[in-house]
Amino acid sequence: MNPDIFRPNDIRGIVDRDFTQGDFILIGQGYAKYLKDRGSSKVVIGRDNRLTSANLQASFTQGLLSSGLDVVDLGEITTPMVYFARHHLKTDGGVAVTASHNPPEWNGAKLCQGGGAIHEEEIYEVQNNVRLKRFVAGNGTLTQYDIVPDYLKNIRERTNFPLIKEFWKGRRVGVDSGNGLAGRFVPTLLKELGINVSELYSESDGTFPHHLPDPALGTNMVDLWHLCVDNKLELGLAYDGDVDRLNVIDDKQTILWGDGITTFFAREILHRLPGVEILYDVMSSPGVPEDITRHGGTALMVPTGHAIVAHKLHRLQAPMAGEYSGHHYFQDGYLGFDDAIYATFRMLLILAQGENMLSAVMSDAPRYHSSGVTNIPLADNKKDLVVYQLQKTLEDRYFVDASGGIRVKIGANWAVVHPSGTESLLRLAAWGKSPDAANETRNFLLGEINKLL
Repeated sequence: MNPDIFRPNDIRGIVDRDFTQGDFILIGQGYAKYLKDRGSSKVVIGRDNRLTSANLQASFTQGLLSSGLDVVDLGEITTPMVYFARHHLKTDGGVAVTASHNPPEWNGAKLCQGGGAIHEEEIYEVQNNVRLKRFVAGNGTLTQYDIVPDYLKNIRERTNFPLIKEFWKGRRVGVDSGNGLAGRFVPTLLKELGINVSELYSESDGTFPHHLPDPALGTNMVDLWHLCVDNKLELGLAYDGDVDRLNVIDDKQTILWGDGITTFFAREILHRLPGVEILYDVMSSPGVPEDITRHGGTALMVPTGHAIVAHKLHRLQAPMAGEYSGHHYFQDGYLGFDDAIYATFRMLLILAQGENMLSAVMSDAPRYHSSGVTNIPLADNKKDLVVYQLQKTLEDRYFVDASGGIRVKIGANWAVVHPSGTESLLRLAAWGKSPDAANETRNFLLGEINKLL
């Protein structure tokens, strides 16, 4: 198998090019050894709706069982439901077979142990177990469990559905599920509250025929934006394939993006818990730390990546973290992992409590114009080197923060270059006080990168 499928936050690649179904048996065995070395004996496993996910889950399960681990099959569910099942069923191990927002030919796995999803050196330990065939033998047992009713009950209780209903009943909300798993759950929950729901692509289809289930990319938000404009909707909600990421359109048809959502949630937390630390990722707008500081909080920048951010959140015992890509993590009032369904109803509850619509709440947020994210194709084994070379090129002339990729201040403008943890790409974004300033900064850095390729 291609060693590059073992990435800093999870396992991910193109099926039958980078790995096979048979390879997933070996990865299951390597992960089982990792768990057994830490005293774990039981694992929950679920999958997204990609066409290859059922077979890959079966292979991974075979590897776990043959290593003596007991396995609870959760079926086709969201990744946050896998995380929830670990807490609810009190198991240490957890596996979500998914490639999240990637194209349909991709697949992979998010692996859990201890405080949450494992990352970096822990994933490379699993890789070395596979490479060196460090396996253990045994005979585990397989059971099935429907976690969905328990999960939905937990969402309803934590987000106070009766109060949400008082404010939101009869209002108009659009939902774009991108043919991922959100369509099975979100529209039904909204209708339960008496909300008039306009749906896009709720049908589960692992080929993602309309657009990729990645709400962080502008092209994937176009259909929902038009739906909101044409129907004068009061809120638009967009989800990724495994439903751990959310993007939002407000009642004036402004897209918040993930960092705008971080700002929204941070304000409410800082109102109740003055002075706490709020985590934001390197891809977020400079408006995020500005607003956190302005509202009396301490803004801490962390590298991008769901497992890395969740680990930082637990280690620092911060109440929340947010990423530009739409992951939002809460230890304040929740279980510390990224869950787009929980984030949705937490947002609805906050707006109901304040009896205000989203545009009014966010009207005074710092405004930066963004260039949008530019994806630069680059082999995985070259990404870190190019970023390092770019850092050395820039740091004599500009302020450069290299805590996760590089974040650079050029005059009054900011930009970030980040090696993707999920694809063979560098991601580039820039911000300025005008669209021209943002685009000029983006183009300057794109030119510097091209000199290094």
